Amino acid sequence: MVPLRLRPYRLSDERIVRRARDDLRADDFELLYRFDEFAGWTDYLAHFRQARFGHGLNEGEVPSMLLCAELDGNYVGQVSVRLATEEYVTPVGGHVGVGVLAPYRRQGLASEMLRQALIVLRAEGVRDAVVTCHDTNFASRAAIEASGARFDGVFSFTEGAPPDMRRYVVAPPTSSLWLRPLALDDEGSARAAHAEILPEDSHFLLQWSPEQAWPSYLARLRDEQLGRDLAPDRVRGTFVAAVVGDELVGRASIRFSLNEFLAAWGGHIGYAVIAAHRRRGYASEILRQALVVARAEGVERATMTCFDDNVGSSSVIERAGGVLESIGATHEWPERMRRYFIM
Repeated sequence: MVPLRLRPYRLSDERIVRRARDDLRADDFELLYRFDEFAGWTDYLAHFRQARFGHGLNEGEVPSMLLCAELDGNYVGQVSVRLATEEYVTPVGGHVGVGVLAPYRRQGLASEMLRQALIVLRAEGVRDAVVTCHDTNFASRAAIEASGARFDGVFSFTEGAPPDMRRYVVAPPTSSLWLRPLALDDEGSARAAHAEILPEDSHFLLQWSPEQAWPSYLARLRDEQLGRDLAPDRVRGTFVAAVVGDELVGRASIRFSLNEFLAAWGGHIGYAVIAAHRRRGYASEILRQALVVARAEGVERATMTCFDDNVGSSSVIERAGGVLESIGATHEWPERMRRYFIM
């Protein structure tokens, strides 16, 4: 069984999504927000491809991702993720909207869709996510509360009307691992981690030098995340810190496409765990969450590589569903490399 995954909509999804939209309207859920304002499905998807980067936004909109929820190849629902990273621009309806088609309800899918949406949000930089639901929607309330959300009051979308919506805030976990962008306060611990890992012939910080000002480095990481001013040898991707509570334990680099070099060595996802935090399952958890982020950005078949003698990494990749594709040297690395793919 292929686990539930979130991915961008495709042009081929139009027929099934239109049918689902009609079904969900009976539940007072609008599957395709403001769809009637667009010329058709192609224009609608083009708008959200731009909206993810903050381009072409209509009044009241924030950068957003509209994602298909798929289980064993079946369309089971939709997740809208609003990437408002500053509290003052948090949409009234919250950061996440989840809709599950009737045949797939009461199977825990809403909780799983919300869990993955929170991973995407935190990797973008949203620390405290706002989630809302109708006061009488007890199934949604249960799914939100199961995520560890804190009830934050009631409100109404209509001014002057009685409050009929519940507002929750979901903070990051305090004792388990989560991914987020590097911050200004991480400089000391990130530099120390980089120096510690260098003797292992690896790097904690990528494309960084000690002489580079930390704010400048963070700005460049954000540019790469949004695909701005990429150097010819770079691809769009994100670099995230892996933290437990507020302690830095590792990192992940997630590439949303591959060039010739990355296809042979590096792949879509690379990760590292600081020595003091190894053998606690953190590498597996970093990869699990990194795959959620990669799929939400459109990576359907993730390539991963590791040295042939790195038993730890090969085990982590294989436990995540990695299928060995080849073993051999590359023109860049004479050592034998294991190349995997994960669907």
